[in-house]
Amino acid sequence: MKKATFTAKLLAATTLGFSVFTFAPAANATSLVPTTEGEIALKNNGNACLSNAANCIDTTSLGYTVESFAYNSNYKASLLFVDDSKTQNNYLKSGLGITFLKTDEGTTSNASTQWFRPVALDQKGNPVENGRLEVGMFEFVFNKVVDGLKLNFFDIEDSGFSGLLEVNGVSATTLFPGGVDKNIQSLPVLNSVKSFKVQLGQPQTKTFPNTGDGVLLQASVPEPATAVSLGVLAVAGMFGLRKGKKASQAN
Repeated sequence: MKKATFTAKLLAATTLGFSVFTFAPAANATSLVPTTEGEIALKNNGNACLSNAANCIDTTSLGYTVESFAYNSNYKASLLFVDDSKTQNNYLKSGLGITFLKTDEGTTSNASTQWFRPVALDQKGNPVENGRLEVGMFEFVFNKVVDGLKLNFFDIEDSGFSGLLEVNGVSATTLFPGGVDKNIQSLPVLNSVKSFKVQLGQPQTKTFPNTGDGVLLQASVPEPATAVSLGVLAVAGMFGLRKGKKASQAN
């Protein structure tokens, strides 16, 4: 899909009534990705973590929750982590390893930047490719409506799979074209957002038939909208994250 076609599609969606798709002036951004590496406590997992990550990150203190959905009959709902590629991290889920390398086989972000990193699970709930198939479908729900939301997608190399699916519970499918290795693609700024759902990556694509196309996500809001829209986010960022509970390792 050409970039011009993608933009035209997005503007057409606006005309059809997706009023959240509006361009906003540039501003200093505050990332919604926690600065602490670890597993995100997901709503579908009872706001608990399923790995042995030292940091089980409860995002309710940051003004939003995250839910993971099964995107394919061959896979369960994915896990979600915060990862910085400058460090290698090793986790266990049901006794099986999840290893994030400093230099990944396929999806390695720039060091010293935090990204949401999905971990695909097979039908038995086991991590795929030692946790290095970065694929998942997630819905983020804010405790208040936010403006100026920016979404960045990292390393989309196959077309027609990764991107935005819904905004405020309404279909708003906008999928990105495949790009070069380590590309970053972004949506125009979204306003009046209470929730959004995204698809990150896809298993066994044309380019990667034996594995899949892994994709990472960043989300941010402009300052000072952060303090107004998310309330406690700025305070939580200054004083650290509240850790969530751990689920039984039998999962």
